[in-house]
Amino acid sequence: SNNLSIADATTWQATANAWRTQGDVECYGGCPGHLVSWARVASRFGSAAAWARYAGPGGWNDLDAMDVADGTLDGVSNTERQTYMTLWAMAAAPMYLGDDVTRLDSYGKSLLTNSRVIAVDDSGQAARQVTGGNSQVWSKKNSDGTTTVAFFNLGGSTATISVSWSALGLSGTHALTNLWTGASLGNATGSYSASVASHGTLLFNVAA
Repeated sequence: SNNLSIADATTWQATANAWRTQGDVECYGGCPGHLVSWARVASRFGSAAAWARYAGPGGWNDLDAMDVADGTLDGVSNTERQTYMTLWAMAAAPMYLGDDVTRLDSYGKSLLTNSRVIAVDDSGQAARQVTGGNSQVWSKKNSDGTTTVAFFNLGGSTATISVSWSALGLSGTHALTNLWTGASLGNATGSYSASVASHGTLLFNVAA
């Protein structure tokens, strides 16, 4: 099925290695000239949060295909494409393309080949949603003691998003690394805040 009831999650855990958590992300004619729309991508946040606790080794939440590498054909901006892949990585969702592989653009290929972000997807666990709404925070604890955090701005204008270390089970001062760029974000004590563009994301690791 491509749209399972969460009430049956434990049944699927016992019988399958992955399960679709929502209907198709692609528009199939609903957004002429494009594969997806931002609204359809953004609708995944709620279901990904609800299904997160059922994901783990042996069974994964399938959020549907990623359409992030065919440029304007995708139907979402570069900022939205990065957010799209970040959600899939934080959800530890199966990553498979819905794009025409003969038309991949350079930006899309840079997303798909980012080893730091792929490692987030391969971490073996789905992130939990720490805060919801338009300014969302998601996090997951890693086996090496680090914590991966994603800020998501689903709103229509730039927003400052914050998280306290206590909400992540942390305290003290920690070094931060931007996982999309590999750049240091410096050290932060007690909490961290950042400005995030509309429909954008910030994905970073908090050192142990």
